[in-house]
Amino acid sequence: MITVPTGAAFGSYVGNYNPEFGQGNEKFYEFEVACMTVQISASEVERDEAMGVVLHECHAIVQGGTAPFQYTWSSVGGTIVSGQGTPVVGVNFPPGTSGSVSLTVTDANTPACSATDTVSVAANPIEFTITNPNGDGTGDPSGTRDQMRFAVSVEAVANQPLPNPPATISFQIRRPNPGAPGGGTVSVTQVTGTLVAGSSPPEYHGSWDVTRTLGRWRIKVESPHRSNTVNFKVDKRGQIVAVANNQCCGFS
Repeated sequence: MITVPTGAAFGSYVGNYNPEFGQGNEKFYEFEVACMTVQISASEVERDEAMGVVLHECHAIVQGGTAPFQYTWSSVGGTIVSGQGTPVVGVNFPPGTSGSVSLTVTDANTPACSATDTVSVAANPIEFTITNPNGDGTGDPSGTRDQMRFAVSVEAVANQPLPNPPATISFQIRRPNPGAPGGGTVSVTQVTGTLVAGSSPPEYHGSWDVTRTLGRWRIKVESPHRSNTVNFKVDKRGQIVAVANNQCCGFS
């Protein structure tokens, strides 16, 4: 156990100890005194290669320190197009371009207190193939069509092996709402899909219960790489009756 005095200067330290072997046989260790840490997550949210747009959204998670924080973002290979100075930024990378996004967070009350992180962006993002979802369920006994409930199970398989596949990815499900202004959507349900151990390319499974199921739905698979979607239709008995795969990057 290491005890650090209150007020110790921030930075890296190297210590040694020789509990029983005497001089020349010391054991060395290294530790760091840090006032805060930051971690960046990045995901692709829009792709229009004809227009030269591959937009990533980057989020910062800060632990420690005292708000307010100062956020300074930078990018190699990309351009920060929105959010500079905030914990969420949009960064555009030209199609086929790899690069990175970096962030320095500073405690505005204590300038000496800061943290940095960098995330890499691949030139050729990984795509996922989504299997036709399968569902089990029946209509509500009262016969109310919009109150049916059933379980949906979806499998997403990476189109190529990943050297360091994430343990989990995100599945989102939403129902298009043509009657809303601008053709909006109803609420989104999100679950975490779990990696199937030993699979290569990686397979992810996600399942959840859905209510108010009548109509057309869309499932989106999100990972640290590119996202794909799949459409399906549920009839008045709560059965999936049609599926149309759609390789794209967002919801319409």
